[in-house]
Amino acid sequence: MDNVSHEVGTGHADTLREVAFVDAELGRLAQLLPENATLVVTADHGYLDMPEQRKYVIEPNDPLTAMLVDGPSGDERTLMFHIVEGQEEKFAAEFQRRFGEQFLLLSAADVLAAELLGPDGVSDFTLSRLGTFTAIARQDAGMKFRRGTDGSGLTLKAQHGGLTPAEMLVPVIIA
Repeated sequence: MDNVSHEVGTGHADTLREVAFVDAELGRLAQLLPENATLVVTADHGYLDMPEQRKYVIEPNDPLTAMLVDGPSGDERTLMFHIVEGQEEKFAAEFQRRFGEQFLLLSAADVLAAELLGPDGVSDFTLSRLGTFTAIARQDAGMKFRRGTDGSGLTLKAQHGGLTPAEMLVPVIIA
């Protein structure tokens, strides 16, 4: 279901067929359980369809690219940037000017202070991957930095990893 949703979107017939199949299989499983058993099903994350007009492709000759040590890590809705030393303020200002309504730009210190990676701190390895800034999608936007002349834009129809309730809120069941 995960792969199909990414490729064609959450409302596509192929995704709905996968959901129906999983629902039927869970129904079969529920029938096999003892009468006093409770079956609880939840998700590890939500999904969000990304409309084409909110998919931003940053070309190799874009001024933002020149301020990066390397292409961002993360995914299309949560990008981690390693900025060339001395270019941090310039990158932040340009990114905010162009994408501030679609993405929240946080410094590594902000990410840690907000405990977005958990309350117990992070390893040095994780901290090194975090980079200088992290951009997190606020709504239904996505972003990709193309490398060279090859490659495409954002090809996935649905994604997760942003700040919307549809992506973040997952039920917790306490029995």
